[in-house]
Amino acid sequence: LYTDEEFFSSVLRVSSPDLHLWTHYDVMDNALIQVRGAKRVVLFPPSDADYLYMTGDKSGVLDIDSPDPARFPLFGRATAWECRLGPGDVLFIPALWFHNVVAPGPAG
Repeated sequence: LYTDEEFFSSVLRVSSPDLHLWTHYDVMDNALIQVRGAKRVVLFPPSDADYLYMTGDKSGVLDIDSPDPARFPLFGRATAWECRLGPGDVLFIPALWFHNVVAPGPAG
């Protein structure tokens, strides 16, 4: 039915309340589907890589709301795009876009 070139790995992540997923990127497009509760998602374009202090696919800036300016002086130059997801919302995250995800409390 399909050739080897048409197969790829797919990941399904199910999160819980109080999740904090550090800033990272994925090499494939993602669809973030919010079923219950809420999430705050902050996205950064691939062009901001030099400001995110990357080690591999993960940013060294763990607290994007209060980064240490002495350790991360260029972080303030990054362009953050923020959204909040509620039940039934879907967010498309293009490949190589950096994203930071927080589920702030009980799924309720």
